[in-house]
Amino acid sequence: MRLAWEATPFQQRPFVVLDDGRLALTSPRAIYSWLTDGWYYRLRDLAIRNGKRGDFTTFMGDLFESYVLELFELALPNRPVGGGRVHGEQSYGGGQLTSDVVVDYGEDLILFEVISTRLPLGVRAEADQAELENYLTRTLLDKIKQLDRVANDILSGKAKIPDVEPAQLRRMWPVLIAAGDVTETEPLWKWLHEHILSGTFADARVQKLQLFTVEDVFSPAYTRPAMISAW
Repeated sequence: MRLAWEATPFQQRPFVVLDDGRLALTSPRAIYSWLTDGWYYRLRDLAIRNGKRGDFTTFMGDLFESYVLELFELALPNRPVGGGRVHGEQSYGGGQLTSDVVVDYGEDLILFEVISTRLPLGVRAEADQAELENYLTRTLLDKIKQLDRVANDILSGKAKIPDVEPAQLRRMWPVLIAAGDVTETEPLWKWLHEHILSGTFADARVQKLQLFTVEDVFSPAYTRPAMISAW
């Protein structure tokens, strides 16, 4: 079943060798994937062969977080305090960190947490329920807990964002940014509502959770975050 539905090989190698030696492109999307997701899976397989899969996924997670931060910095450069100034992670008590990206809009503070983990094959190919539950717990629920912690710590003054006064904040927006595998659907939100712990985002200043992919957040030209423009 997994072999029948597994698309990764076509993302890694978009051409099929015909009997006469010619190459046939399987689809236009395959050549696009070869330059995007395909290289990720090729490097992942190389890491697995060298016994360093964990090192690779950790590195890719850090790289994706840096990429998202740089996009925000390019989209909102040289902003004044309260005018869309972008901040990366800030360390505070006990070695904890604030969200991957924080954008300061004066009375509004937007917290972005990045999800770099991709859907496992068992979910993509077989809709394996146990594997899906494990994936959603390790990604969405864990990140939601981080957002809740950071929001509470900023509002209480335990965590500091440069030039941001907690008493002046009227709204705080918790946002998850996924690498692209997560699709916002009613069943997903139903699952989240059933599993998010009571008391999460309890402060009235913290708004409803938002879920986006990188493509949702940024315009094609990367000149201004489309999502922020909508807000």
